[in-house]
Amino acid sequence: MVDYTPELTTPGLQQPVLVVANHPTLLDVTAILSAHPEMCCVVRARTFLNPGYFLLQLCCGHVLARGGFAGGIAVLEDIERRLLAGHSVLVFLEGTRSPIGGLHAFRPGSIAMALRSGTPIQPVLVDVSEPMLNPHLSSRVVPIGVKMKVEVLPLLRQEGEGANTSVSARRLTEQLGTMYRKHLGITAAPND
Repeated sequence: MVDYTPELTTPGLQQPVLVVANHPTLLDVTAILSAHPEMCCVVRARTFLNPGYFLLQLCCGHVLARGGFAGGIAVLEDIERRLLAGHSVLVFLEGTRSPIGGLHAFRPGSIAMALRSGTPIQPVLVDVSEPMLNPHLSSRVVPIGVKMKVEVLPLLRQEGEGANTSVSARRLTEQLGTMYRKHLGITAAPND
């Protein structure tokens, strides 16, 4: 079994925030949302449109991750709408689960939406004692005694960023990537 105790209470999560996290396992979604069930998140199309989960996804206000360029823009617009309506949104900046022992490059789009809407950004770090429930593994079995740590990092408030949101978002995304790699002890550059 997995040893996990939700300790995600922080003043930043008492107001609408963009929660950004790395994504080493399928269980991190459940861990974060269980501590803050009112939060919505971006869900890949295959899961969102699954007949067993579809109505639940809609009722929870989750965002459908559509494919392609136009779909990506629609996702970002949905994120911004949720933030402006006063909802917190969980986003995995890699866009997919992390490779074993590493990170994919972080995507700046949701960061730009937070900056544009004036929403604070709440980084959350997820670390597991050994890999599990990751598409990069051949086994879907959860090893006994795995520990998962979910840590809330300092809230980021970006005020007075100026007119060039895309440049600010790219810069902040790079800083977040560096911060996550440092916390996780990853020395290699992100996998793309």
